[in-house]
Amino acid sequence: MLKTSKRWLFAASAAMLLLVAMFFALLPSGENRYLAETRIMIRPYTNALLTKQFEAAMIQSIPGVLRLKVTPGMSARPGSGVPIVTNSALIQIVVGGATGPDAERLADQAAISLCSTTRQSFAAKAEVVQKANGARPYSFFHDRIKLGINRLFEK
Repeated sequence: MLKTSKRWLFAASAAMLLLVAMFFALLPSGENRYLAETRIMIRPYTNALLTKQFEAAMIQSIPGVLRLKVTPGMSARPGSGVPIVTNSALIQIVVGGATGPDAERLADQAAISLCSTTRQSFAAKAEVVQKANGARPYSFFHDRIKLGINRLFEK
């Protein structure tokens, strides 16, 4: 009985040590200690904005961008009998930086760059609707684990 409990204690300690090592291995490197968010609106709406190719191209071409989230915008609720129309796209841009002010500056630059790119590529009106108004520290749970869980249930 005593040998079995010592083995379980050793196995539990080893598992805990492994989990702690994995946690520190997955922490971001020094360049993305803070995250800032900004939003732009694009009119008229186009399905091309929802593709993974668009997201990947923007993440690769704009420095600091970690994630984009595109949400179709609906027209204001009209009177009865008139259908609701998708007329815009709202894009949330998440940018990482070494410091809070650096992340905010990069987020604002990314929004301006994304507006310019979408104007040229889609001949659409693009405007910044929310500038970065603060940066938050990177959170492993919020930015990795919770995001991964949310992606599992998206489709």
